[in-house]
Amino acid sequence: MLISSAEAGAAINDAVRVSARLVDLGRRLAGLAPLPPRKNGAEFHFSPPGSAQGFRPFSGATATLQLANVPFEQSRALKLSYGALGDDPAAALTPTFTPPDVTRMRTYELMATPLVYSGQQVSARVVADANNARDVTVAFRILVYGGNDALHAVDGEWTNLSRCEEAVLGWRLLDLCGQPRQSVRLALSCAAVERRR
Repeated sequence: MLISSAEAGAAINDAVRVSARLVDLGRRLAGLAPLPPRKNGAEFHFSPPGSAQGFRPFSGATATLQLANVPFEQSRALKLSYGALGDDPAAALTPTFTPPDVTRMRTYELMATPLVYSGQQVSARVVADANNARDVTVAFRILVYGGNDALHAVDGEWTNLSRCEEAVLGWRLLDLCGQPRQSVRLALSCAAVERRR
């Protein structure tokens, strides 16, 4: 959701965050306390049924990728289902800054502040499905603006997951000379990496 307004920090948004903010404004007008934050205040929590919070599939050369909001433990999660996954990663991505085609918008000029920045810690809990045919390798991937507004990928550390295995991916975002990160992705591949002990 791109919102053209004087509040640049809310320009890159999604329906879950906007609706939560409206609910809290209504509760405040009614003299009620705001609702407690979902999943300890996680930016992306997928708690409302059907929500993907701006995540969408980006498939590799041969892979197919589908996203679905599913029940998980006492809440909900985003499930990534893939097919024909090989060494070329597929990814679920969400915009964290203006998309490249924003310069061609025929409306108000969009002024935005990136949602992620150098030094910020990003994390995600990932769980490999029991029905996976083989190990899957996962990592954070960001797309960064460079010269002439071209996007290039920067990857975090890749982690192998066998069936039913889980991990918490963590990455402190590097200083990239002030270049904004256009999107954050959870990338998937079947290329094995050496496990660190």
